[in-house]
Amino acid sequence: MNPIVIDISHWQASVDFKKVKDGGTVGVIIKATQGTTSVDPTFIGRRQGAVSAGLLVASYHYLTKGSIAQQMAFYVKTVAPSKGSRLVIDFEDKGLTIGDLELAVKTLWELAPDCEVTVYGANGFLGALLKGAKNDTLAKCSLWVASYTTASKPTTADLNGTWPVWSLWQYSQTGSVEGVKGDCDSNRWNGSPDSLPGWFHKALVPEPKPEPKPPSDVIVTVDIAAPEGVTLKVTINGKSL
Repeated sequence: MNPIVIDISHWQASVDFKKVKDGGTVGVIIKATQGTTSVDPTFIGRRQGAVSAGLLVASYHYLTKGSIAQQMAFYVKTVAPSKGSRLVIDFEDKGLTIGDLELAVKTLWELAPDCEVTVYGANGFLGALLKGAKNDTLAKCSLWVASYTTASKPTTADLNGTWPVWSLWQYSQTGSVEGVKGDCDSNRWNGSPDSLPGWFHKALVPEPKPEPKPPSDVIVTVDIAAPEGVTLKVTINGKSL
């Protein structure tokens, strides 16, 4: 059975999205951009192919040192996200600081205020910079954590101050996925399958089910035994009979 979510880039030489979906994968996150000029050569075609196959689709930007605001502008221009889309900042390039990440997040909020922002990172790098403390800016984003372990949950000790709950867990870089040639990043979703579409795009949040209305023709029978001489006063729904 395929992982529920995969993430891909040009490093995956061949992807058949119909087979990916038929294998059980629900969503795919595709690398869009890096730095201020690099567009992943497979992004445009694969985004369309994944959508056509019926997969949930999001994108990510690989953040590099320098020109942070310009990188975010380049990312948004390339992706042209619709209202409610999920935008992801891949934070793993050595030399980056928490200040860089904060600026990237704030810039995305300015450029795409109707979109949702997620940070991708690992406890060993992002967590080491946070040192377990809460960052109020980053806490407003969801966390996609990279943690390659055989444990039942990811390593998040130094991330918990900012993100007590993670959304996605990239648990393997060497997953075997039906429809993808070679190794593929594999991810688990921290929630019910029904809630996953709303994470990819706010427009896909399921409508709450209305509370069932009680039937109007219900007959309630009340049997009261009262002694002779006692006057009964009956009130129903605030009205005296």
